[in-house]
Amino acid sequence: MVNKQLKLERKGVMGSAGVPLGKGRQAQSGFNLIQISILLTVASLVIVAVLPTPQAEIQHDATSVIRMNAILTALRQYQVANGVLPCPADPTQPIGSSSYGVAAAKPGTTNNCTGGSPAAAYADSTNHIAIGMVPVTSLGLSYDYALDGWGRDITYAVDTNATAFYCPWNVLPGTIWVNDNGNIHNTVVALVSHGKDGFGAWLPLAGSTGTAKRFDSGSTDTAQADNAQVQHGGGLTANGAGQFQSFVNKSTTNTFDDHVVYSSTQFNINAIPQSYVASAAYAAAKAAACSCSPTYRSITIDHTKVGAISGTDLTNFPMLFAGVYPYLATQANGGQVKNSNGYDIKFTSDAAGTTLLAYEQESYNQTNGAVNYWVNIPTLSHATDTVIYLQYCTANQTDQSNKAGIWTSGNTYRGVWHFGSGANGSSATNANSASILSSSWCSIPPTTTSPFGTGSAVSFNNPSYNGYCMWIGNDPTYDMYENTSTFTVEAWVNKTDHSWHWYNDWIVTSAEASGGDPSTSLATGANSSTWGLASTSTFSNNVPPADNCPTLYLLSSSNVTSRTVSSVCPALNTWYHVAATRNGTSCSIYVNGTLAGQNTGCPAVLSNTGNGTGAGDSPNGDQSEIYMDELRFSTTSYSADWINTEYNNQAWPDKAGTGVSGTSATSGFYTVGNAVASR
Repeated sequence: MVNKQLKLERKGVMGSAGVPLGKGRQAQSGFNLIQISILLTVASLVIVAVLPTPQAEIQHDATSVIRMNAILTALRQYQVANGVLPCPADPTQPIGSSSYGVAAAKPGTTNNCTGGSPAAAYADSTNHIAIGMVPVTSLGLSYDYALDGWGRDITYAVDTNATAFYCPWNVLPGTIWVNDNGNIHNTVVALVSHGKDGFGAWLPLAGSTGTAKRFDSGSTDTAQADNAQVQHGGGLTANGAGQFQSFVNKSTTNTFDDHVVYSSTQFNINAIPQSYVASAAYAAAKAAACSCSPTYRSITIDHTKVGAISGTDLTNFPMLFAGVYPYLATQANGGQVKNSNGYDIKFTSDAAGTTLLAYEQESYNQTNGAVNYWVNIPTLSHATDTVIYLQYCTANQTDQSNKAGIWTSGNTYRGVWHFGSGANGSSATNANSASILSSSWCSIPPTTTSPFGTGSAVSFNNPSYNGYCMWIGNDPTYDMYENTSTFTVEAWVNKTDHSWHWYNDWIVTSAEASGGDPSTSLATGANSSTWGLASTSTFSNNVPPADNCPTLYLLSSSNVTSRTVSSVCPALNTWYHVAATRNGTSCSIYVNGTLAGQNTGCPAVLSNTGNGTGAGDSPNGDQSEIYMDELRFSTTSYSADWINTEYNNQAWPDKAGTGVSGTSATSGFYTVGNAVASR
């Protein structure tokens, strides 16, 4: 065999330098050492090519890896020229098709290289990953580079964030994960050769018609299934959205023979090339991606969530607008807001943006567009949907919020505390600016996730506590519930444990005169505390309360205690909304927007101690085992329709979002429309 191959070489087989051996040379009677070495090398390659030996398999795998590294370099060159990476090509196209090796249409994270022609074979719209064959035509490579050493398609996966220009596009972490021998790497590109058994590889199809298929070798190896992005257990059922699995690169075993290439020592494929950053093309692309024009979206309020108890319209209603809206992130973070404080976000009653509504920005996250706003709705109809407008990327980037226009101009709130925003002061401008930590006995309370919106709630659970964690003042000016026949007090509450002390189950109370506790004074008629909203209807020292039923306590001027007890008793570790109202001698308590208790024999005149108001506990022993958010005081006795609408709004603001866990909310309060360019 060797002699035969040597004879062939003498007849003109190509040498390693690309020159036919024996041509253009003087005839010789023998071979020198260099020629013998060349001939033996050629002979060995021919033998490897025709014999199914381990060396042949090594050569096939080596060819695969060499080609994938060459493809990675070509992808980098594409980046240098275009600033982005191409979408995968459609692997089902036959070789003779005009679409063979052409990058898929519709790059970017909206369509993820699908929905156009050609299209990627697979896309995970949740993780923004598209998969198909190498776009050799778009990369300017020969068709050979579409195939691995085994003659099957090389799989190309790309992070679709890298296929379109975003603001800014500098370095992407990469949504593709590669488990490389136990180490996880993030990348924007992964190339896979499916090895000798070819499980999951697309098979090239000759001709110009027909549909190329994937190869199922019968493998049940989970790592090979992950490299093919198919379900475990055998077969080629593709993973669904959000089910992307890490590509796996590891040593060959009896059931695993894939190879994965995803990085280079010569460049960082996750970073835009600096040569492109310095180009005029980059400047133009950045200007296009990072610019925005004034835009509005309608906010349509579901009328079935308004005034559902008695069928009444509401005026000057403070609506919560809360959620995560990527388009409300700043331009530097891929959104459409110019100002880093969100000051170009506005709310108006008209699409043209000429009539500004009063609003308060409780919190704004420029990175992801998470927001909590309170917007005054002048008239909220129970019969027809009310529409207002969200404006952003507006020309005016000054703070145009108006807290007083929500809480005090059209309403009578004496105090509104959005604990979720971390603000100590009240949003109601005519209320005492209470501090969460004004008591010298109180240490910093821990926080927990807010029941709604995007912030966190305050905790009044500190074992070393010995005083009110929130002190509203000991001036009679702020003893508003002792001096008025109408009021509303409300909050979101989460009681985490039963207290063993009878003075530690209070949500908010009037203060004690001198070292007393509201449990004792309200129970015995001592002229110390005059009113309180508790998380239980029973008090017993050193014995946990018998129930979790919110209760309003009132002490009359003749030292007689009246109770309004809720028939709804929420479970521990559950957020609920509670509101207590007094209207003359009629007292009501609401849980999750529904009337849960009423007392028509409330005292007409309360005992006036002039000791102020506090939240969270009395100044004895440990504190209340509760979390709290959105605490409000008002000198108006709000209606059942108002309180029910508040709950419907706060328990589930956006229909596209989710409601507060554990509540009875079944759907959202409003719907946000599509973006429309303002004229």
